[in-house]
Amino acid sequence: MPSLALQKRLLTLVLFVGPTTTLLILPNFSYDPINLIKLLVLSTVGFAAIGIMLGELKNSFFRIPRFVAFALSLMALGFVVSMFMSGAPLSQQVWGSFGRNTGLIAYVSFIGVMFAASSIKSADLERKVTLSLIATNIPMSAYCLIQILNLDPVGWSAFEPFGTLGNVNFLSAFLGICSTANFLISFSNLFTKYQRAGLAFLGFFNIWIISQTNSIQGFIVLASGLGIGGFLIVRAKIKSNFPYLYWTYTLGCLLLLFLFVLSLFEKGPLSKFVYQQTLIFRFDYMKAAIEMIKERPIFGVGLDSYGDWYRAERDITSAFRTSLNRTSNTAHNVFLDVGSNSGILGLIGYSLLVIVVGYLSFRKIVSSPEVNIFRIIVFSCWIGYTVQTLASINQIGLGIWGWIFTGILLRDSQASHQSVNSKSGRSQFSRNRNAISHLELKPLSAALGFVGLVAGFSLAVPPLHADMKYQSASVRRDLSLMMDVSKMPGATAIHIGKTIEIAISNNFLFQAKEMDKLLVSRYPREIYGWQVMRTLDSPSPAEVELASSKIGSLDPNYAMCLTSDPAQTIFNRLAKLDRNQQIALTTYWPDRSALFSEPSNPFKVLTSELRARLLNFCS
Repeated sequence: MPSLALQKRLLTLVLFVGPTTTLLILPNFSYDPINLIKLLVLSTVGFAAIGIMLGELKNSFFRIPRFVAFALSLMALGFVVSMFMSGAPLSQQVWGSFGRNTGLIAYVSFIGVMFAASSIKSADLERKVTLSLIATNIPMSAYCLIQILNLDPVGWSAFEPFGTLGNVNFLSAFLGICSTANFLISFSNLFTKYQRAGLAFLGFFNIWIISQTNSIQGFIVLASGLGIGGFLIVRAKIKSNFPYLYWTYTLGCLLLLFLFVLSLFEKGPLSKFVYQQTLIFRFDYMKAAIEMIKERPIFGVGLDSYGDWYRAERDITSAFRTSLNRTSNTAHNVFLDVGSNSGILGLIGYSLLVIVVGYLSFRKIVSSPEVNIFRIIVFSCWIGYTVQTLASINQIGLGIWGWIFTGILLRDSQASHQSVNSKSGRSQFSRNRNAISHLELKPLSAALGFVGLVAGFSLAVPPLHADMKYQSASVRRDLSLMMDVSKMPGATAIHIGKTIEIAISNNFLFQAKEMDKLLVSRYPREIYGWQVMRTLDSPSPAEVELASSKIGSLDPNYAMCLTSDPAQTIFNRLAKLDRNQQIALTTYWPDRSALFSEPSNPFKVLTSELRARLLNFCS
């Protein structure tokens, strides 16, 4: 078992990294004020935890179940193969794409935090993590209220709250997880009735905020968490005495699950509450990810490089459903994200990790003779988080909790734990006059922990440093400085592309060409660079031919816009689709009745109105 000193340090890191990663933002100082500062915290703590645990290698990394070790080995192999064989830009794979930053550093840090949580044998770890989640919930909800009231001093949120996570869906899901914990605690007699009432109020307040986001993710996460948590509590407390009530509850949950699945396809009584137009778009992104896995099953497209391949792998229905410029840099499904990024090895590894941890944890809970409410809370929150990953993004501020929960469940599925503050622990110290030494890290662990901390901080600093300098240059409208920053380590395709836009808008065509050459050399799958090359400042025939060829390979659907008669070319292609595909494709087009001579046969005749609509895709 890991030493008490090591467990103490790891406990401090775990309780620190969750709230800090979720809450910390850097508005006004960074071009991306959300993700890079979170990556810095995550990387610093994650690598520090890895360093500390390396000092007691046999008592930390080597004590996990074999299936979990096998799953993590597959993930690691998939990541390494993808890093060096996918052909994606190395910096993008290490630091992640702009606005996501879930590259190699993030995943190594996530896994480090997971191992840290799994190495802590304190009997009240679940309680402490649950309380740290609630402690994070309070300032988050307070800030959301400020955003809803339009009193946010940052001035970026208007009336749509997203807290410190940058997106209403991430906030909605996070509050769903928090509400799961708040409501389930009401079943615990470890708190006073006033404390439980306060937590229940916080849960209902979260629900109100979720309703203000217009995102259903929070409700789905909450229903999933409370459903499984309620099942485990009901099973433990009333199954033997009230079997009919138990089976009624169980069958009711299964019925709701069935109706929920139907609602995802706009069917059943729950569809009007669950179904949203964005679900169709998410399915588009998932289908493209599946195509990427089929096309590149071994190497993947590169870590956090889904966006480089989306245009090439989306089908024609996805491309012309709303706009050719509706793209994504994530599959909106973490499993498919990992699979498309790192190939089938990463997909199998990540899926196996989730399945094994879920199975072992569920078996441990149902076989336990006593009800551990905090263990049930952690498992229920993990279920809610996992459900969210099926239709959303591995956002750092939200994902950190999923990996902490995974680590706790992993250690809970193994041997019984010993509290750091248990009587047996204190008696050990009392028998030794040098007991204080038991709480001091071994020199090797301390040294490696410091090395890990410095390494994690240093690895995550370059993109944040470049982003902060770019924000400063952008505010000052200093094109020369923006160009210099865009060449720095950690700068992304977004920084270079934005610099090109500003140069063109101010008629600095020489500078725009210089930056465009940088963009297509560093990020050859970034279509914007080739579009600029094809049109900027009277390009040569060779440049036009090269750019057109690259655009055609990067986005076959947009390539139809480069023909002599784009509208006719697109019309002929869409007319070959079957009738159901045509109707599904045009469902979201405005003024459908004015576009088509026969709405039931949309592409029978190329009307003037339809021609204008098709040309609009190319603008």
